[in-house]
Amino acid sequence: AITLMLGLARCNEYAEASAIAESLMKKFPKDKGVSLQAAFGFALCAAAADRVKQDDKALGKSFRDSAFATLENLLALGWESPYEIATDPDLAPLRTDPRFPPLLARFEKAATKP
Repeated sequence: AITLMLGLARCNEYAEASAIAESLMKKFPKDKGVSLQAAFGFALCAAAADRVKQDDKALGKSFRDSAFATLENLLALGWESPYEIATDPDLAPLRTDPRFPPLLARFEKAATKP
């Protein structure tokens, strides 16, 4: 399901991709790997929506909001790799959002806790 979700998002099929991401989060709410992949999916959906629905900025924002909520969940679950959050290309659509730098700083701080 994860591979399908990411593929659909990359092919501008953001409605189906986001539905899979939401389903995965409901089914596996405490799985770090699933949360990370769902965040990737939502971020890719935001980029796809921005490309396809340029006149509907709210749609892309909705997907970005979902991506950030999913990353917040990942942080709460104890994700320990800020490097992946900072560098994975699937999260690139979030990096220009003003919410990204403080969230990344929180991941970095969490990773340095003993």
